Amino acid sequence: MQAQDATGKMIDLVIGDDYLTAHDRQLEWTVDKPTNFEPAGATCWFGVDLGPYTNQVLLVEGLIDDNGDTLTLNFEIPKAKTQGLKSGKCDWSVAIHDANGHEITSVRSGVNGVSLVEKFT
Repeated sequence: MQAQDATGKMIDLVIGDDYLTAHDRQLEWTVDKPTNFEPAGATCWFGVDLGPYTNQVLLVEGLIDDNGDTLTLNFEIPKAKTQGLKSGKCDWSVAIHDANGHEITSVRSGVNGVSLVEKFT
């Protein structure tokens, strides 16, 4: 599942839902491979700022697929990570860390924050 629609708007995340590869619901970004970047030993992270009053960040480590000139970053978010969160609009970012721990922020929300929404089932 692409994490953003064609306009760049992040999909809504339903509080208490699973976003898993097994159901084709993982969040996925394809980004240009950074110059001289070696994926071996690298990690990627998806983070959501849960608000200035909670002082918390939802942080999920993902998987990197090397496509040659691009990288596909995949993130699974189990419901345990979102249960108990409050609904609202939040900023987010995606970062890659090379094998030496150097960080490259690849994608960030800007004006297109993620909406955490409640379910009613």
